[in-house]
Amino acid sequence: MHNMPKYKNPQWLRRRYERDGWSVERLAEECDCSVTTIYNWLQEFEIERRGNHPDAPWKDENWLREKYVDEGKSLREVAEMADCSSRTIKEWLDEFGIPTRPTAEPTGPHADREWLREHYWEQGMTRAKLAEEAGVSINTIAYWLEHHDLRRSDRGRSRPLLAE
Repeated sequence: MHNMPKYKNPQWLRRRYERDGWSVERLAEECDCSVTTIYNWLQEFEIERRGNHPDAPWKDENWLREKYVDEGKSLREVAEMADCSSRTIKEWLDEFGIPTRPTAEPTGPHADREWLREHYWEQGMTRAKLAEEAGVSINTIAYWLEHHDLRRSDRGRSRPLLAE
């Protein structure tokens, strides 16, 4: 029997998000999927996102400037504080004309194709465990797995089916 992912169960998703107050990041980690997947299913089930409220903190220029500029927090850190995506923070920084800092080149193992292949394919680690070990978000791991074309369906193979 095929097990349906938890996020495709409207009662489970609504209970965790609305009643229990889980963030989309926590839901994505629990379901071993991307934040985008969770957002898509929230929309599919017509579950109102907390970020759609008019009092969302990132819509306050002073708050956003304080966190990003004055306190020097990263896009991701501000997004986690506001329970929204980094892209949302970036869009509102642009809207307010607040310049963003350049993104640094990745320095951790998460950007290394061979490290990912070994840990994801050979050792069978989940994206959540990879993120924990590398000290980055699950979305960052998902990005680099996609970037290196290391799909879940290929796990266990000694090498990807790519022309290199």
